[in-house]
This record gives sequence, C-alpha cells and structure tokens, in this order.
Amino acid sequence: MRRFLAGSLLALLVVTAAAGDTVTRDVPAAPGQLLEIRLETGGGITVTGRDQRQVSVRVTRNGRDAEDTRVEVRPTSRGVEITSRYETRRKDHSSNLDFQVFVPSRFNLDIDSAG
Repeated sequence: MRRFLAGSLLALLVVTAAAGDTVTRDVPAAPGQLLEIRLETGGGITVTGRDQRQVSVRVTRNGRDAEDTRVEVRPTSRGVEITSRYETRRKDHSSNLDFQVFVPSRFNLDIDSAG
C-alpha cells in the first residue's frame, strides 16, 4: 500500500498552463480499469479507446476565466481520475475546457460534469 501511495503522489499531474494552451499528460493503465472524470468547471469531453496501456489526456483551456481553472490527472487504486475546478470561489465563471482522452480498449468510464 505504501508503494502505491508513493507512486500516486509522484504521478499527480496538474495542468497550470496559460489560457489557450494545450497540455498532454500520460498515466499508466490497463484494460478493465476505471476512468473517473469529475469536472466542476464543465467542459467538452471526447473519450477514445485504442490499443495502449496508458490513459492519455489532452486539455485545452480557453475563455475568460481559463487561467483560474485547475485540472488534475492522477492514478488511483481503480485506474485514473481526472478532475477540474476553479481556484477562486466566485458566483460566475466562464471557461471553455476541452478534454481529449485516450484509454485502453475495454476501459470503464464514470463521468460527472457541470456541463
């Protein structure tokens, strides 16, 4: 368990690029695992299966508050988790995040998005 936690902490990937930038991250994964997507910011999501042993995430951030968004990609005990949130607590935010995700064939999905 300690080995998994240490590896998880090292593999946490945070997207902090400027608005309009595209960032790509890869996390090792195996067929049959789970991809959990939790987007408090909302965003467009495209998930494609292919013959690989990793989850590849490509995120493009645009919009008025794009630089106020935080995207994290991390391994979990069940697979991979992608989360997004706003760094500040305001009532109205405006951003346009686009997620292109490539997963191993036969990969399970659990998606929750604000829009």
